[in-house]
Amino acid sequence: MKRKWLAVGIILLFIGTTIISACGQQIEKSSLRMSRGNILYVGGSGPGNYTRIQDAIDNASEGDTVFVYDDSSPYVENIIIRSSIDLIGEDRNTTIIDGFKDNYTISILDDVCGVTIYGFSLIRSEGQGYSAIYISSNYNNIHNNNIFDFHGIRIRDGSIGNNISNNKLVVDGLGLFLENSNENNIYNNYIFSGDSAGIQLINSSRNYISKNTIIDGWFGIYIDGENNHVTCNNINKIRYECLTISGNTNFIYENIINNSECGIELRINAKNNDIYENNIKSCDYGISLSGAINNNIHRNNIIDCIVGVYYFYYSYKNKIYENNFIGNEHHGNWTIYLREIPLKNSRNIWDKNYWEKPLLLPKFIKGYIIIYIYWYPYNIRICPSFQIDWHPAQEPYDIP
Repeated sequence: MKRKWLAVGIILLFIGTTIISACGQQIEKSSLRMSRGNILYVGGSGPGNYTRIQDAIDNASEGDTVFVYDDSSPYVENIIIRSSIDLIGEDRNTTIIDGFKDNYTISILDDVCGVTIYGFSLIRSEGQGYSAIYISSNYNNIHNNNIFDFHGIRIRDGSIGNNISNNKLVVDGLGLFLENSNENNIYNNYIFSGDSAGIQLINSSRNYISKNTIIDGWFGIYIDGENNHVTCNNINKIRYECLTISGNTNFIYENIINNSECGIELRINAKNNDIYENNIKSCDYGISLSGAINNNIHRNNIIDCIVGVYYFYYSYKNKIYENNFIGNEHHGNWTIYLREIPLKNSRNIWDKNYWEKPLLLPKFIKGYIIIYIYWYPYNIRICPSFQIDWHPAQEPYDIP
């Protein structure tokens, strides 16, 4: 029989309580009182243990802990959490909750705050319309779980202050999806997304996305919102865009981006974003701008790409400076429509970049002026043109 200390030891990691046993004797799997509240046990062989997780949750009070043993795993349930509790699994690899393709596997409802979910493997929610974990509340902690499902974690409806960390998500669709949710922390997760995005933010601001590893999928991280910090992520082998910015005043820095079609793309009406100290390597396009305005792109390593920086379609007033361009087939390239030329302040600024070797003369960046004819399926190049970096750097910048 397992010792009660196994459960207590794990719970102590989160509630900071000390329990002293008498003479270290074996204890049945039943409830103990701790400072945060009662412990309710699910599975195992102790007297009074619940057989269903939902039954224990329904009988738990604010501040209680529901501890789930792996003895009776998998638990085939769709769980709804209606009070502030800690839901803790014995082992993230063997304590399995099976959503049985029926709704969300775990839901945290609107009026609940401060829930912890730790130590589970979650599988088989409904599919495209659902996810393993659904959150529409504040200040919850979701960490140290495995998720194998269609979608991973969905956070919606103005949720703030949630911490999502140290989870492993292997999904067919979206890994983490935030909609109308602010000031959440998404960090240190491993995400493998087959056919969608690793992390997607829609109309969400002031979130921190850091130290995540994202592999495969069509998009790595997609940002629609303002004042988000995206830092120290490792994004690799993305089929389309590793990091897509569709909002304003976001800070994108110290990310490692490799082996993808596009490293960073700033889309239509992306304004005043700061892109710096990223390491981008072996992409078709290192950084691409499409209709992006007044963004700063500086102090990035852009290495072994087909095109280092490329902009088109009414992208103007962007500043591209103090970057290292090394080993690219084309360090810079651009196209503008003929009708863009008369626009006031339409040009972009290239300045003080390092162009693979010391240059004594200004660096010319070749582009093309094009026209669009509505009945013809392709843009037509009229003539080549040039932008100029008047002050090329004589040695590479020391970028971490």
